[in-house]
Formats: sequence, C-alpha cells, structure tokens
Amino acid sequence: MDNTNSTDSIVIYKDNNPSAARTIWIKFADDKLYMEEQDYSPQLEDIFGRDTFERFISRISIDEIKCVLHVNTNEQLIQVLKQMFGKNSGMDDFISFLDTNSIHYELGSY
Repeated sequence: MDNTNSTDSIVIYKDNNPSAARTIWIKFADDKLYMEEQDYSPQLEDIFGRDTFERFISRISIDEIKCVLHVNTNEQLIQVLKQMFGKNSGMDDFISFLDTNSIHYELGSY
C-alpha cells in the first residue's frame, strides 16, 4: 500500500558515535516529503547551549521527487533515498540534489 499521509519516521542513516552522533530520517505527511537531521555532540553545548542540533527540509512534493527519481511508489522512493542519501553527508547532498533539480523545499533548524 502506498500511503503518502503516514507520519511515521523512517531512519535512512544513523551512527552512534558518542562524541558526534548523527541520525537522518524521512517521513511522509499531507502528500509532502520531509527530511530531518539530528546531530548529538557534547561540543554542541558550547555553541548552542544544548547537546543537540536539528535541521529539516520540509514541504517537498512527493509527486515531483518521484518523477525526478523515476520511481512510482513510496516504497521505491524510500529505497532510492536510502541509497542516495543514507550517509553522513546525506542532508547536504539532498539539498544539493533538490537545488540542482529545481525542486522547491523549505529549510529550517532548531
């Protein structure tokens, strides 16, 4: 079943380095794709006043990204996103991919 209104997060990258851990996940909501990245590091507390930093890419058209990636289902899209962006630099690589393909998105952090 291809449910684009699911709000379950799907982890596409995770490392557990205690000095600098990163997790990247995606989710589908309201026919849009969202990608979030969370970094954990004790050194972040010196910079941001807390030991985590998160950024997110939101409001990406699922239909548009499926077309660009030549996939038909959400399951295929998940697999392609894991293959292409399931790595430490995945978030930055995904932003570059969206820019290169003129796909609209919103970027934020907290």
